[in-house]
Order: sequence, then structure tokens, then C-alpha cells
Amino acid sequence: MIDASVIVSACYGGISRDAVIYIFSNHKVYISESIIEEFKKLEKKFQSKIGKERVKKFKELSEELLKMAQKVTPEEKINLCRDETDNKYLSVCKKIKADYLLTWDEDLIEIDYEKLKKVSLKKLKIMTPSNFLVHITKGK
Repeated sequence: MIDASVIVSACYGGISRDAVIYIFSNHKVYISESIIEEFKKLEKKFQSKIGKERVKKFKELSEELLKMAQKVTPEEKINLCRDETDNKYLSVCKKIKADYLLTWDEDLIEIDYEKLKKVSLKKLKIMTPSNFLVHITKGK
């Protein structure tokens, strides 16, 4: 699972882009209606902030994600994150039994593992794209 912060960051290249390419190439990608709505809001929000070229790149990545992603509807709303708007990612992770949630969002990264276990997300690893790339290369 990839959150919006990673997609935005991938527009600038670097580690996030590398992680997104790896995920798109090697794993199933999932999305929910609430995540689609977040992407639409971000696109509008960025129109005046990051420049036309970056907005274009964000839109391209978002559209690619939407094409590749399997849409799911979480059955349970998880409420563990300080920022309630980020709980949608946890809900999708539970629905799909995700192994990873890639994010730059500290509100998600700082969720205690014991809390994840209590809501049946014990195999979920929430990590930055850079930590994810290190993690997968160690496994090879």
C-alpha cells in the first residue's frame, strides 16, 4: 500500500519514485474510494503550489495508480492514527491484509506496533520508501 505522500514525493524523483516503481512492478496495488478522493483534492490543491510540470507528473502517477489498482471497499474503519484522515490507509491495509504501508507521514509511521496487533494488523510494516528499499534489498 502506498499513501499519497509517497506519490507526491515520487513526482520529484529519487527514493520515492524508485519505491513506487518497485511496488508497481512487483506487487498488486489497491485503492479505495476515499483514497481516490484524496488524490483529486491534492491535485486541485497543488495547482498553485508546485508548478504545472509537477502537477502534470502527479496527475500522471495518480492516473497510472488508478489504472493499475484494484479498488476495494474496507469493511471496517480503523481508528489508530492521530490524523483521522490517514485512517483510510489502515482500513484498506486490513481489508487486503497488506504487508507494507509506504508513507512519509509521521502520524502513520509513529503508530505503535502493539496497537496494530490489537486490530489484526500484526504483519503490517509501516515504513518510509527509503526503509522499504533497504528492507527488500536485504532480503535478496
